[in-house]
Amino acid sequence: MNPQKLAETLKRFNKMSTAGKDEDFGRNPKSLKPLEETAFYAIPLFAGGSNTKGGLKTNAEHQALDWDGKPIKGLYAAGEIACGLNRGGAMLTDELVFGQVTGRAAATNK
Repeated sequence: MNPQKLAETLKRFNKMSTAGKDEDFGRNPKSLKPLEETAFYAIPLFAGGSNTKGGLKTNAEHQALDWDGKPIKGLYAAGEIACGLNRGGAMLTDELVFGQVTGRAAATNK
C-alpha cells in the first residue's frame, strides 16, 4: 500500500463529501460524510477464486489445533485458512479482525 495515495484518496473523498457530490461513484449525497478519525486500515484487493470455507481448526487465540484439539506450539492461522463459516465481506472480517487477534497471540508466544 502507498500511504501517500491513501492520504490523497481520503482528502479527495472528504472534499467531495463536504461538497455533497461524489464525482467518482455517484453515491447518494445523504450517505456522504467526511472521514475524520485518524486510524484507517487499507489492504490491497485482488480478483481471485472463491473461498473454501475450511482449513485449520483453531482456538480463540487462533493457534492451530492438532487432531486431539490441542494447540500446536508456534503455529497460528487466520483468514480463510482458519474459517469454517463465511462472516461476510469476502473474508475481510477474518483478515482484519482475526489477523490482529492472531498477531497479538503470536507476539506473546502463547
